[in-house]
Amino acid sequence: MYDPLNTPEDAQQELMAFMAGGQEFCVDIMAIREIR
Repeated sequence: MYDPLNTPEDAQQELMAFMAGGQEFCVDIMAIREIR
């Protein structure tokens, strides 16, 4: 799910954002991946 080039710090921030955003964040990520 995460870009393998991300640093551990970036991945941790993304994970925290994911946990905080919950379902809405997940939906946003899926939408972004669909566009790409």
